[in-house]
Amino acid sequence: MLAAACSEAPVPPAGLVLALQSDPHSLDPRLGVDANDARLADLLHVALTRPDAAAQRRPELAASWEVRDPLTIVFRLRSDFHFADGARVEANDVRATYLAVLDPALASPKRAALAVLSSIDAPDPTTVVMHLREPFAPFLDATGLGILPAARARDPGEVTVGAGPFRVVRTERGERIVLEPNPGYPGGPPSLDPLVVRIVPDEVVQVLELERGGVQLIEDAPEPEMVDWLARSPHLVVRRSPGTSVHYLAVNLRDPHLARRRVREAIALALDRDALVRFILGGAARPASGLLAPEHWAYMPLPTRRHDLARARRLLDRAGYPDPDGPGPLPRFRLIYKTSNQPGRRRLAEAIQAALAQVGIALEV
Repeated sequence: MLAAACSEAPVPPAGLVLALQSDPHSLDPRLGVDANDARLADLLHVALTRPDAAAQRRPELAASWEVRDPLTIVFRLRSDFHFADGARVEANDVRATYLAVLDPALASPKRAALAVLSSIDAPDPTTVVMHLREPFAPFLDATGLGILPAARARDPGEVTVGAGPFRVVRTERGERIVLEPNPGYPGGPPSLDPLVVRIVPDEVVQVLELERGGVQLIEDAPEPEMVDWLARSPHLVVRRSPGTSVHYLAVNLRDPHLARRRVREAIALALDRDALVRFILGGAARPASGLLAPEHWAYMPLPTRRHDLARARRLLDRAGYPDPDGPGPLPRFRLIYKTSNQPGRRRLAEAIQAALAQVGIALEV
């Protein structure tokens, strides 16, 4: 992969090369399902609102909005956004895109997020009125949907025509996606020309390419030890700052063991999160007390559970799962933990596996 990378034509000085570990599933905002899809959709499409660094919703296509009553939100649109073909983005485009996502025939993965939307009106080119089935405070989070031209909104195939800062030049599956600035973007097109997205599955190759200048940006954060290695490079400067992403254990409450609160609390007490941060994550994290990071606008400090193996064992006893052989190898019960093959995730999973074994829970990773 390195030899092939070295033989590629150089990107012009005004361009930028971004590395992703995998192809996006779709560049169509109606059909995107993962982080890579969302990253590229933000470059190609304009939405009513976007989140800022603290996850607050900020205007994008919408110049403003008004919650007229608990079931009605009125959006006033900007008139200076244009699709890559030159047509102005208007309220009917917004309405058509949202109705297409709500249509079961499209099978959009975004449909569930809009289930509370009862109807949508476009009384004039710069006004969108959304009617909800019931009051729903987080609804604005669903207004990050990229807008397509009304004439294409119900197309069954992938639609990439958008009004974002970039537009697609070509795609080569498994290799690269080449974008160019949208000349009609408000305030002028971006200065990056072209923006090349290279698909580089191997994290080590990504980091090596970053160090040698083959790529200028890596979206998937490298492992802590690789960040330390990059920091020693004379060509790079590593800056560290807090973020809003969270590592968490998603619990299946339909499992008879995990349905018991004492079991879940015992698992929380069995995990030494300070040690996980220090030894597995290389200090590049903070123990969390909830799903929201301190930088998030809705963060509220909550009491944290400290590492306490003795109390975890007592809780499992009280939950009806006595240890069958004390310090012996037989577990109280078994659980399955599904994670990715990313090396850092695997190491974290194995550390959790070892921690739960200390209180008699066998974890299959």
